[in-house]
Amino acid sequence: MENTNNKKIDIWTRAKNLIKSGEIEETNNRRRQIQKVERSMRTKLGKEIRSFKDTTAKRQEIEKLTKKIDESKGTRIMKAQKAAKARYTKEGQKNTKYFFNLNKNRHDPSIITGLINKNGKLVKDTKTMCEVAAEYHRELQKPPQRE
Repeated sequence: MENTNNKKIDIWTRAKNLIKSGEIEETNNRRRQIQKVERSMRTKLGKEIRSFKDTTAKRQEIEKLTKKIDESKGTRIMKAQKAAKARYTKEGQKNTKYFFNLNKNRHDPSIITGLINKNGKLVKDTKTMCEVAAEYHRELQKPPQRE
């Protein structure tokens, strides 16, 4: 029975890994395609600028290419923001050592440095403090005395 469960888990794990590697490969292909388009636009823009003749058509072509490159960058930024948001939603916030230390420093120390005994005297010795605490709890556990 356990061997069958292990096989099922192995199959499921392999399937998840294959899906994940396919997603990563697809993302990389999309990124390469976008970079290729951007490179071609930059190359075309460079050629237009090098062969610049002050004509309205050339100016419009250069402005159009510049605008396309800017839009492409904006699209990449939006995709990165969406991916970051999705990752944050999936994984949650990862506190770093810095934030853990901030939280740790906010807590009040819960160390008891002294107790007052029945006589109203402050006791700071650990052994005596244990005795005072034990006596206090014994008194709490006693049934109430009725008159």
